[in-house]
Amino acid sequence: MLCAIPMEIANRELDGVIYLAMHLAGHGLPTLFGERMVNEYVFRLGRGKPVVYFDKDQNADANRAVLESGGYVVNLNAEGQNLDMFPQLIELFARVSPTFSAMFVRGEAQRVRLAEAFPGDRKERVVATGHPSFDILDARFNSYHENADIVALHGRDYIQINTQFVTFNHKMGFDAYMKMVSGLKEWRDVYTNAEFLAFKQRQRDFEGEIAERFIGMAEAVAMAFPDRHVIVRPHPMEDRAFYDTRLSGKSNIFVKPDGPVRPWLATAGAVVHHSCTTGVEALLMGRTVIRFDPVRGEDGENMQARAGLRAGTVEQVIEAIRNGVMLEDVRMEQLESMRSHTANCCGQLASPRIAEYVAELAGIGETWIPEPLGMVESAKCWRKYLSKVLRARQPGRVGRKVRYALEKFPRLSLAEIRRLVDRFAEVDPDLPFCKVRELGLNTFLLTPKG
Repeated sequence: MLCAIPMEIANRELDGVIYLAMHLAGHGLPTLFGERMVNEYVFRLGRGKPVVYFDKDQNADANRAVLESGGYVVNLNAEGQNLDMFPQLIELFARVSPTFSAMFVRGEAQRVRLAEAFPGDRKERVVATGHPSFDILDARFNSYHENADIVALHGRDYIQINTQFVTFNHKMGFDAYMKMVSGLKEWRDVYTNAEFLAFKQRQRDFEGEIAERFIGMAEAVAMAFPDRHVIVRPHPMEDRAFYDTRLSGKSNIFVKPDGPVRPWLATAGAVVHHSCTTGVEALLMGRTVIRFDPVRGEDGENMQARAGLRAGTVEQVIEAIRNGVMLEDVRMEQLESMRSHTANCCGQLASPRIAEYVAELAGIGETWIPEPLGMVESAKCWRKYLSKVLRARQPGRVGRKVRYALEKFPRLSLAEIRRLVDRFAEVDPDLPFCKVRELGLNTFLLTPKG
């Protein structure tokens, strides 16, 4: 049966999706993945044909359409810690649970909370597998992530400062983003909930205070280590201008928000964060991780905020960087404490488990293979894309909104996808040989060779 995986943010999802697709290919399952045309294939061009649909939007109507066509819906959502923090998300998943054939979650803690809220016949369909995007933080993939261009420009001892202040510093602005999300049917109840909104406003204000502290810390670190580069990596959805305007003129500070974060983590001498998933990722990759925690807030007990050596002051950050090494027993103790929240933390890989579960679910029945888009459909895609490129140049709110969409999913080439597939095959020889076709703009089909 054809698997279909729609994606939202290429930099965050692409590696994990390809790795999962290669495991699915090992069970003879082809995978359609990419941007908006994946849903077009499932719900319009191939309407009525059965697929295994990897849902993450919690759209009950779309899920029911898949089920009515003889397919299956497996929910693979990147939400991890947020499920522990926001009961509104639990309620959302519980309402949509009748349309899930299975739900794969990051860890046992999330599985327990969701299973408690799900109807009786759905509890066993929540499975704690970990997430495919965390699979490739395993030590075997260290060479996969390294980027020679980064090393040539910045060496291997640069100090990386990751920020995750999206609520405060969103590219669209807080009010515009909240308005947009609250208008989406599947998220409306969450983002119009008074308690949730009050929390988000407190979070915005708290993040603003921390963000200013990070600016001061970055400047102090750059002065303390004048011979090392300081790389400031804003979250992809943050407005980089906040950092550019405050850190301009510092010769050894570089604001680098573009591209995947893991090639930067792979060769960093030290990684500083506050409460960011990249802190956990850096921990898994064996980096020296420091969590700068100058002000305790509502995120003080979440998993990300526990990742790394705690530094409450700028001086403690500098001292930790100067010491340079995070003891292995400290790193492993922290990872062990995170096991229930992220199953990948202790060597477990999510993709093989998910692929095995899906293969058993889908059986060995006939499948359909989507064909490349014809001239008319392809022209529609390019027209839509080029329209975005033009509108992104507009000043004001409209331009910001379109740029936000383009930055989430830039143009991907077939050559780039094939390069990633080949690199996975090099570092994990147990993966099957696969071939990739481009069906249309940002839309690809991966199948087993032969």
